[in-house]
Amino acid sequence: SWLGLMDVHEFLVPVRSDSIDWLLSYFEHDLVVLRFSAMMFGTSGHEEMPQGLVVENYILRNLSTSWPTNPQHKVWFKPGGNYVYLPSIHAVDVKDDMARHLDVHEEDMYYNHYRTKSLADHKLDPLRGHMRILEAAEVMDTRLRDRFLWRLRKRMNLTSSSSSS
Repeated sequence: SWLGLMDVHEFLVPVRSDSIDWLLSYFEHDLVVLRFSAMMFGTSGHEEMPQGLVVENYILRNLSTSWPTNPQHKVWFKPGGNYVYLPSIHAVDVKDDMARHLDVHEEDMYYNHYRTKSLADHKLDPLRGHMRILEAAEVMDTRLRDRFLWRLRKRMNLTSSSSSS
């Protein structure tokens, strides 16, 4: 089993499969820390938070997942292997010379980060609400919505008119 520290507004997106299992199973017997790059989404022009699910309403993101444009990462590792100490949200320290950090290519898997849902939502953020918002609106990205929205709605027992955020 794996441990990944993700925020509630972050979603892993498998590219070559409909599940994250294929990638995790590939490294099942390795001492590895998998590092995923972020696709940073902004308000998508919403003044107020719209009705509906995040993945259907927020489709504008930054262009790059790469440093230095976007240094955000999340890590997943197998706990209990006694090779990770000092785990945190964005990185872990390893104490075993055999353990390695592996950057997962965005053509295999990445995560969508929906930090703010609207301009009004941003203003309510106790940590960042006073700061100028850096809008992520360089690319329209509907991949997650196009691939998974219908299944997500089905699992949540939502119809198109009864959804809420």
